[in-house]
Amino acid sequence: MTQPPIDIPGYELLRQIGSGGMATVYLATQTSLDRRVAIKVMRRAGADESYEKRFLFEGRTMAKLPHRNIVGVYDIVQNPEINYIAMEYLPGGTLSDRLREGLSLAEAIAIVVQIAGALQFAHDNGVVHRDLKPANIMFRDAHTPVLTDFGIARQHDSEATRLTQTGMMVGTPTYMSPEQATGANVDGRSDQYSLGVLFYEMLTGNLPFEGETPLNVVLAHLHQPPPPLSPQFAHFQPVMDRLLAKDPDQRYGDLKQFVVELKSLLTQSDTLMARLQIDPSQSASEQLRALGFSESQINTGAGTSPSAIARAAAARSTGGSRRSTGPGVRMDPLRGKRPGWLVPAAAGVALLVLVVVGWLVFAPDDGLSDAERVLVDSTLRDTDRLIEQGQLVSPAGENAFEKLQYILQVAPGLEEAEQRVDRIAATLKQQAEDALTKGSFAVAETRIGEALAVAPEDPELAALRTRVETSRRAAETSERIAQLLERAEEARNAGRLAGEGPGTALGLLRQAVEVDPRNAQAQERLKALVEALLAPARADLERGEFDQAEGKARALAASLAAEKDWQDLLAEVDAARQRAAQRERIASLLATAQRQVQADRLAEPAGDNALETLARLREIDSRNPEALALVRSVGTTLAERAARAVRDGNMGAGLALYEQALRAVPGERTWMDARTALQSRLGERETRLAAALSGAREAIVQRNYFVPAGTSAYDQVQRALEIDPGNADARSLREQIPKLAAETADALAAEGRHEEALRLVEAALQRYAGNATLTSRQGEIRRAADRAAASGRRQQLVAGVRTRLAEQYPTVESTRAQAAALSELLEIDPDDREVRAYRDTFLGGVLRSIYAAETEQQLQALAPLIEAIEKGLPEDPSVSALSKDFAAKSEQIVELERERLAATRGVLVIDAHPWAEVVAVVDQGSGKNVTLPKERSTPMRLDLPAGTYRLSLRHPDVAAPVALVATVQAKTARTSTARFPTLRTEDFLRRAGYAP
Repeated sequence: MTQPPIDIPGYELLRQIGSGGMATVYLATQTSLDRRVAIKVMRRAGADESYEKRFLFEGRTMAKLPHRNIVGVYDIVQNPEINYIAMEYLPGGTLSDRLREGLSLAEAIAIVVQIAGALQFAHDNGVVHRDLKPANIMFRDAHTPVLTDFGIARQHDSEATRLTQTGMMVGTPTYMSPEQATGANVDGRSDQYSLGVLFYEMLTGNLPFEGETPLNVVLAHLHQPPPPLSPQFAHFQPVMDRLLAKDPDQRYGDLKQFVVELKSLLTQSDTLMARLQIDPSQSASEQLRALGFSESQINTGAGTSPSAIARAAAARSTGGSRRSTGPGVRMDPLRGKRPGWLVPAAAGVALLVLVVVGWLVFAPDDGLSDAERVLVDSTLRDTDRLIEQGQLVSPAGENAFEKLQYILQVAPGLEEAEQRVDRIAATLKQQAEDALTKGSFAVAETRIGEALAVAPEDPELAALRTRVETSRRAAETSERIAQLLERAEEARNAGRLAGEGPGTALGLLRQAVEVDPRNAQAQERLKALVEALLAPARADLERGEFDQAEGKARALAASLAAEKDWQDLLAEVDAARQRAAQRERIASLLATAQRQVQADRLAEPAGDNALETLARLREIDSRNPEALALVRSVGTTLAERAARAVRDGNMGAGLALYEQALRAVPGERTWMDARTALQSRLGERETRLAAALSGAREAIVQRNYFVPAGTSAYDQVQRALEIDPGNADARSLREQIPKLAAETADALAAEGRHEEALRLVEAALQRYAGNATLTSRQGEIRRAADRAAASGRRQQLVAGVRTRLAEQYPTVESTRAQAAALSELLEIDPDDREVRAYRDTFLGGVLRSIYAAETEQQLQALAPLIEAIEKGLPEDPSVSALSKDFAAKSEQIVELERERLAATRGVLVIDAHPWAEVVAVVDQGSGKNVTLPKERSTPMRLDLPAGTYRLSLRHPDVAAPVALVATVQAKTARTSTARFPTLRTEDFLRRAGYAP
């Protein structure tokens, strides 16, 4: 509906509900009385004076016809700006709508009787409608038709004559009388003919006169007899013949005669009464009243036939009330309802006396008067009926819970009433359970709200609400994940596996995992996709192409840095590279040792012999079989040479060779015995000298150049020179130590052991001060140590960054640490591509969380993270962009929340008869009281979110408050009315028809 383009003081126009040739009709609220009205606004465009007069004439015509079946007029305004008529709003639709749905026979009779009464009232006041048709009959409620649209009505006065010209055909051809079709003068009998056409259509579902053109229809009215009614409606043929007579003189004198004849026809026909399925417990007057006859119509003309009613009841009990198979009406049970408090009048005074006397004798001691007890029982029966019909807390004014309020006014705390309240609550609770089982969560929540309004203290309802909420969230989560998985599959099929943007398969699968980290399907698909993305790098790794593997893996850092599989793959590449380097080192050392053996450099010279090389190899792999075999071979060769030197009389050389052989194979018994025997043959000086040289060589092999004191290579050489200052071997070893120490320092630095290397060089410089080689090495190693420290720090920071990227739910502390680590890494190298990829992944994850936030609460939970990032990366432009995105999302959520609240709010008007004070309005969704205005008297208008509310109202003359249940729907207004009827016995008897 479009927004009404006009403004009328005192009224709030809501929407357009109709449009015709002369005017447009709007639904509006009259603000002073807070009631719904229909406002008919005349179109001024192209309108002349007569047009305006006819418009105002219609309003004045309806205003002078106060009748329950004629639309009420509240206000008529004519001024230079606007002409409009404010009239009663009829929400029940039109007779056209009812005809499309099908009518029961009882409904058709009720409508024709009530409209006949309205037309007769108009005729009695000098007004002929002249445009009777289904569209001009609307419904105030389910049972009350209302006559509308007197735009071409004719009054018996001079003003009306000037507004419609004699001889001019006006009206709708389908329902037009013959005299109206020819432009002749008309009176109330013309409306009678139109009513006959309507009655015929309601009975049969067809029109009596039809044609291809309006002219053909008019000619049929003039010359063709109406088709006879089918046998099932033959009872109505006499009244139909008179209503549709071509000659007005052959019709009824007025519609009162028609109603009398119709009433007599009904009450004298056993068949009709049986087909109407009249309740045999009702009096004749009650049955006619339910069929739409007014009190005056019931009491006019011939009386009713009790025998016919009795026979109809008998026919009903024996199956006489068969449904019609005709196209027009449905032979449903009578839909008219009698007031719940009313004792059947036709049962007579004797019945009432009998009931009252019975209660005097048998009534329980509940503090009720006899008449009040009858009222309570009648209301309880109505309540039980409404419960059986499912009308528990709605519709307003006709539901079991509201019925019980009548009883609770008379007898607060009455057990019978409380039992029914419990039954209503239990039924609503079961309906909520059933809706939950079917997955209808909105229905379940509504039923729980209604049940809580009926039984606020029921502890099971809170638990049930929790179950519904849990199930609803689970269903929403499952649906969301299913959508994300489907979109991810589409993206994967389209080749959008990873990269920037939210539409990649990787991004969508991550969203699914974030929605539910425990969802196995999402986890499996994400893992499978990550494995597929890493497969090329892993294939390179398996082929031993480590650089290629690492390059391909790092190329995916922006997308996969947060994935453990990616981090594990990089660790595997590093480990595999180290193992390969170790194998290469072992192979190189083994080859070097073999070359040294072939060159006969078994133990000499220092720094380039097989024993030293094999010692380095055993440090890496002490169980290498080739190395073990080679070292035994070297030891055996040295031992053989030692024995030969002894035989040749070179005892000192033999002792040195035995020492070397035992360094190769420690603990070899034969060689140890030979060395001991040889030592006993040498003098003390020679033995000490040999031991010092042997110890120096052993220390060199162990790289113990300067420590530990006393057994280091330098100390052993010095001891040898003290024994024999001119010993060539000792002098040679002393000269080789600085070079060997420098080489060892280089090797240690290459292994990343910079501190050890520096300590070794510094110790060497203490003994060999000014040595150019050592001084150069010291500077180089220090620079390498600084680089290594920076690299180590980088590796440490990167390891922490990777670990935090893998966190599912980062905390403020971890976010702050992450930002600080990234900042420090970018200070080390602003162009570090890997670190920049980590930063982008980190900020991208936060950005995804911002985009995924749906409520202000969810978004504000990210605010501390944003603040920590801004402090950790204050100068980073990517962080500035992230902050702007956060602010934009916050504005968007606030606006969406405002729109959502506006779209989910409705109006609740709380009224009371005669009046009351609103005690409380409780939102059953949250359990919180709605803030009420200072003025608590009804009527009260509240603008509320859609939901279920419990209303509590109190009247000063009634002890117990009245509770109502109201459901507010979005963008709609509804009225809930509490009733505080006068409950005196005299009032009850008068209503029942037995009091003077």
